[in-house]
Amino acid sequence: MKDQSPLTPGEFREAFDKARTDARDSFAKSGTDIVLQYLSETIGSLQSEGIDVSLAIRYGTHTNAYDMMYTVSGNGGGLIEAYGFIECGRTTHMFAVATKHADKDVLRVYVSEYNFTGEGGRRSADGGNSYRRHVISGECFDFNEDAEALQKLQKKIVGICAGNQVMLECDTAEVFNKEPAAVNKMQKPGGKLKL
Repeated sequence: MKDQSPLTPGEFREAFDKARTDARDSFAKSGTDIVLQYLSETIGSLQSEGIDVSLAIRYGTHTNAYDMMYTVSGNGGGLIEAYGFIECGRTTHMFAVATKHADKDVLRVYVSEYNFTGEGGRRSADGGNSYRRHVISGECFDFNEDAEALQKLQKKIVGICAGNQVMLECDTAEVFNKEPAAVNKMQKPGGKLKL
């Protein structure tokens, strides 16, 4: 093995500052920064109204983010600059910000149709052959082509939150998404449960 020399603390800072500047410039050039600000403001507005919603965001990409883009918009390559998860209660929808698709500059946000943690995607198959790509249904909000993309995206997120809220309103026994109460094991067994 050849001798290795680590970066010095000063070199770490210099490398970090350069990488941060490069990422900031890339986001500004593609419009990703504006879309992320829209998402931040949307989630912030909902939270200020007391709605149980949060957004977990990741830099870079994820294979399922590409699979969702290809399922919704077709194959042809692309670039995802950010992805993450819109979490409303225990419902989770993946989102992805795409800046290229099929050799074309785009500015799109994809949101999965289904609860991502529970249903996710399914393997695509053709004539019995299974491929690596998953089919992940979703919606595309195209900020370069649709003047109402932001409002449509916001209404999608509001719809997810509203559906979750209505479901929780049906919890008359207050047991949805809660751990069972601790039971004293010294108690005598109760009578048979009658419904």
